[in-house]
Amino acid sequence: MTLAFSTAEIASIYPTAGGQYHWVASLAPKGHEKAASWFTGWVTIGGQIVVAASAAFAGGLQLQALITINNINTYTAERWQGTLFLWAVLMYGMLINIFGSKVLPHVNMLCGLSS
Repeated sequence: MTLAFSTAEIASIYPTAGGQYHWVASLAPKGHEKAASWFTGWVTIGGQIVVAASAAFAGGLQLQALITINNINTYTAERWQGTLFLWAVLMYGMLINIFGSKVLPHVNMLCGLSS
């Protein structure tokens, strides 16, 4: 809670779309603003990549598990197939975000209703 409250306080003092790297540049000691902001930005991007990959991995494994459960005797799950499901989930998200801007609200509604 302390971290959430302090982040909320910083956000109210320095409202920005940049977030952490902007706050670090504003609050860092003089002479270290650029380096600290640069490292913070890269750590944030790395975290976003890891979150996207882990969400796609979980979704791909859930799809594979669903197929395994419904085809008990005919399908044997392999690890390399799990990787293909990961890539399929990533490609689905990419294609929807690039080409499916009109269907994106409907897809979000279906995903929200199904969970």
